[in-house]
Amino acid sequence: MIYELRIYRCTPGRLPDLNKRFEGVTLNLWEKHGIRQVGFWTVTVGDSNRDLYYMLEWNDLAEREQRWGAFMKDPEWLKARAESDRNGPIVETISNMIPVADGVFPPEVKGGGCSSWPSRWTENSTPRFSSRAYGEYGDAQCMRK
Repeated sequence: MIYELRIYRCTPGRLPDLNKRFEGVTLNLWEKHGIRQVGFWTVTVGDSNRDLYYMLEWNDLAEREQRWGAFMKDPEWLKARAESDRNGPIVETISNMIPVADGVFPPEVKGGGCSSWPSRWTENSTPRFSSRAYGEYGDAQCMRK
């Protein structure tokens, strides 16, 4: 199991429009394409209150490529995105990463493996991310101790 963290920086004043698009269109299309969300977050304290963070769960990079590619080409998605951006783009920048567990976890998570760690996040216990990739093909996989 791998997880993808995506960060959307919205054009000033457009975060509510992005949330509306997710609620009205995007989440339904993700369901249609089998895309699994782990959670969504906005920033109360930090660099920018214009950012939307969300995490997706994939079995592997091949699944991500197939499902995300189909979603991005979906005519319903292309139409909805064009309509929501007709008064200017909602999103200024998008960044994404596939973090790799680096072994630094709260005690109750150690040994739990990648498939359990996102569900164990709390306000006071956030795992660290590592950009290192492990695996024969450079794919992001769980590093178990």
